[in-house]
Order: sequence, then structure tokens, then C-alpha cells
Amino acid sequence: MFSGTVVPPEFSKQPAEIRNWYIDYSNRLPSGVVISSVALSAVDCETGADATSTVVVNTTGTVSANRSIGQFQAGTSGKAYKLTYLSTLDNGELWEDDVIMRVQSR
Repeated sequence: MFSGTVVPPEFSKQPAEIRNWYIDYSNRLPSGVVISSVALSAVDCETGADATSTVVVNTTGTVSANRSIGQFQAGTSGKAYKLTYLSTLDNGELWEDDVIMRVQSR
């Protein structure tokens, strides 16, 4: 997990794991503005092919306080996926953040 100002390049998981990952906007949201919704998608970093149906559990993420939360599954060992969070704010803004998920059998 990370705060809105420090973005780690990646996290890793094993193929059988289902993992939650969130983006915390507490330090970035203007006063009084909240996250209304979050949409999730994924692409294979090597090929650029859409991987949403493979690694995203639900394309509608969860919002909790100032966090956009996604749940991710499966993936092919040795592959990396770019996960995109599109967070809609109640002031009409749309914020996009990307995270790299590496899948590796251990």
C-alpha cells in the first residue's frame, strides 16, 4: 500500500494468491472532496494486451475513506501487469494511477 505522494513501482504475488491493493489519497484530496467510485483495468506489460479479465477480480473497485481499493488474482508466473485505477471524485475530477504487479511462483 502507498500514500498518494510516494508511489512504489510494483508489488508481487504468487499465481494462486488473491490480493487487495489500495491507493491512499489522504494527502492529495482537496478539503471536502471524496472519492465517488473507482474503475480498474489491467494490461500485460510485455505485450500490451488487455489482461483485465485475467487478473482483475471486479472492474468496479471499492472505496473506503480516502482509498481506492482493487482486488487482483491469478496471472502467469514471470509476467508483469500494469494495473490502472481510475478514481472519480465527487467534484467531477478523474484521477488515474498505475501500479505494476509482478507474478512469480516461489
